[in-house]
Amino acid sequence: MIFFVTLLAFTMFSVSIISRSTENGLSSVVNRLGADIMVVPEEGGDSVQSLLFQGIPCTTYFDAGIEEKIKNVEGVEKTSPQLYLATLSASCCDSQLQLIAFDPKTDFVIQPWLKSSLHNNLSAGSVVVGSSVNKKAGDTITFYGIEFKVAGRMERTGMGYDSSVFLNFEDAQKILESPNIEKNKDLKQVDNIISTVVVDIGTNSISKVSDQIKKELSGNSVGVYTSETLTHSIAGSIANFKDLEKFTEAISFLSAAVALLSLFAITINERKKEFGILLSIGTRHKQIFQIIVTEATTITIFGAILGIVIGAITVFPFSIVISQKLALPYLLPELTEIAGLVIKILVISVSTGICSAIFATKRLLACDASELVKETE
Repeated sequence: MIFFVTLLAFTMFSVSIISRSTENGLSSVVNRLGADIMVVPEEGGDSVQSLLFQGIPCTTYFDAGIEEKIKNVEGVEKTSPQLYLATLSASCCDSQLQLIAFDPKTDFVIQPWLKSSLHNNLSAGSVVVGSSVNKKAGDTITFYGIEFKVAGRMERTGMGYDSSVFLNFEDAQKILESPNIEKNKDLKQVDNIISTVVVDIGTNSISKVSDQIKKELSGNSVGVYTSETLTHSIAGSIANFKDLEKFTEAISFLSAAVALLSLFAITINERKKEFGILLSIGTRHKQIFQIIVTEATTITIFGAILGIVIGAITVFPFSIVISQKLALPYLLPELTEIAGLVIKILVISVSTGICSAIFATKRLLACDASELVKETE
């Protein structure tokens, strides 16, 4: 009985945590993308999406002059450039990460994320690291032979920013001028390049402005992505994970309920003589009922707690591995949400056990002591 309750609690807890973490990560990307439109190199669209959603480093770029053309499009209110450079697992770099350069004067996408980790603006020679980067404020980190000071550490976002390093364009240009940059085989040009232009259109029509940008940049080999385009598949994934969580809960509950009902029925049938003797010495049916329900409650509470503990040991320490295997943004729920899930599982487990015990004792409580003893003999 304990095994089946443990299995029920473990399955519900682990699947719910994984499902909700993925939902949180996907929702974080949707809610915090920060730009209405992103313009990227035509061949780099998939790479940029993989960077944002999965944290896969990439190097992609086009001519920086494209930003001026976008600024002139009717309906565009703000633009800001970004540059994506992948570092290398080589002597010139501390580790393989994603460098994201931005312009502090025009940026409206990245700096809101940095407010909690920076007291002042990002100064020259300093960087901010994502939550998955093994560095803290005050440490130094080296990219392409140039050493930077870590000014802060970004809070976990559940998206590719967690494994990225953020710096000014001024410092990015120093990297591009470094002799070591030649080791990055994806980079053929180092002058006047950017990787994307993020666009804010205010209250204007996103589809209309997007079409205008496409028209303006026709022949420039660029891809124009709206926030809806970038997150369309993610919205479907969120719905799929919610359906998966509900389906798993239903299957786990039904399987455990049937198993517990069968086990309680078998156990109680084997103890008929015991209950018959108790009734014959004056024990009331109500007391027999209380004994069985107490046993059921004790078993299910112990099994549920054991299942939750095993689930926590299995899921929490390996959250990064799970995120990598799923290849999706992954953001663990808040403690209050986890506490609510634990209470929910305890209630479901205990209720299942008690209901199974009550159903199994129905026939027992309808008999008197002599019938129970004789039936057993």
